[in-house]
Amino acid sequence: MFETSLSPAQHIPAPESVRDALASALGGKAQRITMALGEVTVVVKAADYAEAALILRDEAG
Repeated sequence: MFETSLSPAQHIPAPESVRDALASALGGKAQRITMALGEVTVVVKAADYAEAALILRDEAG
């Protein structure tokens, strides 16, 4: 059986932290960032999709 000293909840950042990190990383490329049911959704223009993906891939943290 797999054992860990941390509960799964300790590995998952709060949705508010994720929202704030997305807003900071994407800046004006984020058209809308919403939170619902513990999930965060970010909307970017189609023209910005690839660049936004690269920004998020390369963002530390």
